[in-house]
Amino acid sequence: MSEPSPEIIKQLKDKFQDRSLHQVEKYDPKDENTKYVFLMTGPTRDELDKFDAEMLKASEVKDTADRKTAIRSAVERAAYALIRWPDRDECKRVFGLHSDMVFTFAEDIRNFAGASFETRSKKL
Repeated sequence: MSEPSPEIIKQLKDKFQDRSLHQVEKYDPKDENTKYVFLMTGPTRDELDKFDAEMLKASEVKDTADRKTAIRSAVERAAYALIRWPDRDECKRVFGLHSDMVFTFAEDIRNFAGASFETRSKKL
């Protein structure tokens, strides 16, 4: 998979000025030749609420295999909604090759929504 050109990054920054844009690299630490690059926007409040609702519904599925499938589907739908590059066909190809990779996007989505923030405080 290639890397996005500076022109693509600029186009996406211009198009999504009101949202954060992130370059996400997914790689296999056991195979230095296996790396995928995605450009993603952070979720809007509505997108995050939809993701949360789908994840909650998926977590309530009783059968373990069905629950995993439901969670994968929820994360995959959210990833498709936020991945701006490469195109959907390329993402489907990559997710088909590495079907569990999609689970790693759940943490990314949360972090882009602000979950990565930490608090510093001091006693006054």
